[in-house]
Amino acid sequence: MGKPIVGALAERYLVRRELVGVRGTRVLRFHARCLDRRNDDCDLSEPEPWPALLAKVTDRRGTLAGLYRTLLDPQSADRAPLDPNRKAVGHLLGNRARIGKPTDLLDAGEGLEIMLSLRVALPGLPVVAALSPSHLTVLFLFFYLPASSASTALPMPTRQVAVPQNT
Repeated sequence: MGKPIVGALAERYLVRRELVGVRGTRVLRFHARCLDRRNDDCDLSEPEPWPALLAKVTDRRGTLAGLYRTLLDPQSADRAPLDPNRKAVGHLLGNRARIGKPTDLLDAGEGLEIMLSLRVALPGLPVVAALSPSHLTVLFLFFYLPASSASTALPMPTRQVAVPQNT
């Protein structure tokens, strides 16, 4: 079972990555001894315990669907010196880590830390993080720059923004 990240190695890891202000986020937890097998199911060796930052993955109804874990180095409070040091378990396809309560505004993207950084920059913005690029599709957004602001602003190019599938 994970515990809150406040005061734990997971909080130190996030602070090192300048992701401050997310300590009360319910989706994030810490586990001091998360068991890891290097070769997944085919590995018959004993799993190694590593501290881990955990992110709860839920479906549209908020039901737990999976878990995303970042294994941490207890000495440096950085990612563990393993390859890979991040893994997901459960049913991730079509599901995501949800940070904040959706309103009429919601930002979606790939990567837990990327979306946490957006949440730090815009604390009131609810975000969802897809935890694998394969769980995303591409949406093209076209931005309109009003003529009245054309003299004071540079034209905004068309941007690609990734959004989760099955929304």
